[in-house]
Amino acid sequence: MHAHVVLGDRDGGTKGGHLMHAVASPTVEIFITTGAAVLNKEPDAASGMTLFK
Repeated sequence: MHAHVVLGDRDGGTKGGHLMHAVASPTVEIFITTGAAVLNKEPDAASGMTLFK
């Protein structure tokens, strides 16, 4: 697989490049698209997290 990633940090900055190896803990959000996509996040009352809907 040839995969690219964009990762966000706590300060709102991002880093991007090729994904060679990854370990995610405790959560990870993965989106696979075939073209342009609009992603929206909304607060989730049950978890208290902001999630993609």
